[in-house]
Amino acid sequence: MGFKTYKATEYLMRAAQKLLGFRLRVTGAEQLPDRPTMFVSNHFTQIETFLTPYALFIHSGRQVRSLAHHGIFKGWLGSYFERLGGMSIRAPRRNTTIIRELMTGKHDWLIYPEGGLIKNKKLIKNDRLHLERPTRTGPPHTGAAMMALKAEASKRRYLDAWSRGEKKRMAFYQEKYGLTGPEDVCRDGIVIVPVNITFYPLRPGLNFLNRMVRRFSKDLDPRFEEELLVEGSILMGGAEIIIHFGEPIEVSDYMDRPTHYARKLVGMFSEMRGGDLAMRRQARRLTEASIRTIYRSTEINLDHLFSAALYEANTEVINVADFHRALYVTASKLAADATLRVHPSFHNGIASLLTQGEYWPLDSIVEYATESGILTWEGDRYLVNLEALHDEHDFHQIRLRNPIRVLANELQPIKPAMKTLRKALELTPIKLRNQTRHELINNDMRRFEHDYEQWS
Repeated sequence: MGFKTYKATEYLMRAAQKLLGFRLRVTGAEQLPDRPTMFVSNHFTQIETFLTPYALFIHSGRQVRSLAHHGIFKGWLGSYFERLGGMSIRAPRRNTTIIRELMTGKHDWLIYPEGGLIKNKKLIKNDRLHLERPTRTGPPHTGAAMMALKAEASKRRYLDAWSRGEKKRMAFYQEKYGLTGPEDVCRDGIVIVPVNITFYPLRPGLNFLNRMVRRFSKDLDPRFEEELLVEGSILMGGAEIIIHFGEPIEVSDYMDRPTHYARKLVGMFSEMRGGDLAMRRQARRLTEASIRTIYRSTEINLDHLFSAALYEANTEVINVADFHRALYVTASKLAADATLRVHPSFHNGIASLLTQGEYWPLDSIVEYATESGILTWEGDRYLVNLEALHDEHDFHQIRLRNPIRVLANELQPIKPAMKTLRKALELTPIKLRNQTRHELINNDMRRFEHDYEQWS
């Protein structure tokens, strides 16, 4: 890893933002602790592989190492990523390196527990975390949590052996992790920081990058072309990329006494094996907490509400006025919930959903749903093509063919948001109008109190 490489990346990324038009907004960086940290993040595009380390560097000065697919480590791009601290998932002694660097505090790490791109953002099945990829279905990987737990446990065991003068145990850890003495170990507890990345608006389609590549290569691999159409549109379509660093999770909170007893039970023939038996359970708990925090930290926008509402309504004919009222009531309630993250537009101008004037967040998603063949706006009704709406397509094409489904999936893990949306959609027209009036009054009162406190 090199400071110069990071600085050069900073200059290049700032220039790219101006040239390409995408916007980067980072939140939560102020609460990052100065301690050994395992960052865990959702993974929807290849862009994140470079953007997250960049965001960390410019907002906190931290240089983070990260795992990436072995296919990236080819040619000049692979060399560049290695200089940024990247490591192939096939690298020898990969796990040992990560554990050692967390134990010593030499480097922080960034890992994607989803195990690859989750293009469909399908995260929940029967109210449990469940990912569906072509190569694997099931719960998220526990590797990141396991390595954080092993690093914290190994650090404690090593220091315990040193304090007791148990040279055999000390030698085990020194040989395994390249330690020379207790001064190599960072005494600060290891934390896991959940990272959420949200893109808004998500409008895949033809873009300058795709056209340029096609000019030089007519026969593109379908998967590569899909990435150009999706990720090129994010970078060159004026999209906003929001990176949020969540509240740190103490790894030590997930280390309980069964670890100690399991190691004693197995005995010293394997210093690590006993702890690993109990640690698998702890890793699952820690992974569950981390992943749910990641998904709950999604910055909710009108695209999410509109898309999820179409699936919840699940009907071919929708009254436009009532549908918009339900969206307004939902957005208003979510904006008042301090535990949720919502797009700034929910605090300013969302009442435009109730008027007939122009409102770009609504106009944009309606236009895109229409272009996708899912929606037709006819008078005071939305006509919904349910077959197109429910078509999940191939995993590697769904971001391009049915992003409405992807956006709806992204909202599913946020239970309070889904509960609020469902309640609003279930209201009768009269009750919905009354609730809309109530929310308008509440919003006016909140704005008055905010302004009064600010200017009085």
